[in-house]
Amino acid sequence: MAPTVRDVLDDAEFSRTRPELAAGVSGLDNIVRWAYTNERYDVASFLSGGELLIIEGRALLAHMNDDEIVEYVDTLVDAGVSGVAIELVQGIREVPAAMVRQADARGLPVIGMRVRRPFVDLCQSINTAIVRGRFLYRAQLDILSNDLHRRLSKTKDADAFALVLSSVFGENVTIFDAGCRSVAVAGKERSDAGMGMVDGPTLVFDVRSRGVPLAGVEMTQRTQIFESGVRDMVAKILQQELPHIMHVDAKAAVAARLMHGPNRSYAARSEVTETSALLRALGVDGCSVFFPFAMVMRSPATSLVHVSRLIGLSENNGVRVPVCMLEGGRVVGLLADCDPGSDGEFSLRCHDWLRGISGREDVWTLAGKVATDARSLLNSIGLLRTALDMQTPVYGYASDCIDTVLPWFAAGVSTAESCAMLTGLMLSGGLSDDDVLLETLAVYFDVMGNKTEACSRLGIRRQTLYNRLDKVAHMTGVAREDGETWSLMLFAAKLARTMNMPNPHRGMDGVSNRDVDVRND
Repeated sequence: MAPTVRDVLDDAEFSRTRPELAAGVSGLDNIVRWAYTNERYDVASFLSGGELLIIEGRALLAHMNDDEIVEYVDTLVDAGVSGVAIELVQGIREVPAAMVRQADARGLPVIGMRVRRPFVDLCQSINTAIVRGRFLYRAQLDILSNDLHRRLSKTKDADAFALVLSSVFGENVTIFDAGCRSVAVAGKERSDAGMGMVDGPTLVFDVRSRGVPLAGVEMTQRTQIFESGVRDMVAKILQQELPHIMHVDAKAAVAARLMHGPNRSYAARSEVTETSALLRALGVDGCSVFFPFAMVMRSPATSLVHVSRLIGLSENNGVRVPVCMLEGGRVVGLLADCDPGSDGEFSLRCHDWLRGISGREDVWTLAGKVATDARSLLNSIGLLRTALDMQTPVYGYASDCIDTVLPWFAAGVSTAESCAMLTGLMLSGGLSDDDVLLETLAVYFDVMGNKTEACSRLGIRRQTLYNRLDKVAHMTGVAREDGETWSLMLFAAKLARTMNMPNPHRGMDGVSNRDVDVRND
């Protein structure tokens, strides 16, 4: 384990300097990666983070005004410096007040050294201890890894597997299968949900078999907090050993392939064909509307029981849940219906369903976009995955995918990619291939929803405009009452027409297969 600033204060050689903590007590547990000395004002450019910087006060600080000292402290903190040790023997006998104030504010430990010692001896002593600690840690980690491998390889079922993990680390352990079911529990503290997970942090591992979700393994962190080396080691061993006693069934593999989403920001034609086949394999190809969703949990052991109840309620209300898959600490799934009424009504029911759990403080829900065919479903799943990657979970709240990715669209980090994703997502249900409806939406966008002006520009009657807008709503599942999403779809149509952008669903030349007179009703 790497030493902290607090540990360095106890170093035998460093202690001979009579160190005194002058500021930054909140940073005493900062990890020290290396001890380093450099008197340059712009030393931050030579640092990589985790250094204990050792300097002679009179050579640097004595020549700075307060503003320069504040800036110096800020550059050190921004560079990730763990702490600063200052020799207070000649020229400067106290840490400057400006440095104390700023270091306290930024949590940077500043140590005054009252006795002069060669800096090379100080660095050598601290760095030798760091290197020795690394070797010792590595040896201990190897011993633990070999022991864990040996013991887990002898297990025959999930119960024995969980018991080994619990006994080695002294923590509560729960193992879930990809279908969100608890299959094994081990440990002293348990709740009705499986384990006592509420009063402290937990670790959740996402175990896969050939890329397909296999299991989630949750461990409490009551007695010890796993640092990164231990976490990585445990994750690797779980990935190697758990597939020997748990297996992915065919339906789970199909569901995983479906919920992977498109390989790019929009669905390719070959992927659409595959998605149709996957829906048939899941027995939901007869459904007319789909709704992807995600739930991110602090603790699956605490939250999954409520998720399961929610799924049961949905099926009792006639909404099918053909996919509900655990990926570590989150659930991704799909709602479907064969006779939903209107697409808008189905969307409202799905959002109401998600709100049934979004009020819990340990769950963040993410709503996808209603899809009406294989292509729009694949694009909607892609949107869900993008939103999951972009947003940090906000537990206790419900979010919408479109709201989450709008800043990404606006930023246009990759203009071509963001435009392709926006048009591919919003112009769904065959809308992208209908020149009449695309032109209608683009004009409707231009006139800011003025129906009289839109009819005049298009040369159509008002009822014809209504019929077209209703058709768009039916094709895409976006109700006109949903102001934000409807406006975004109008914008996407305008973008596609104005830029003459190749639609990914048509062919790379961007030329429509039809030449339709938009005035022909």
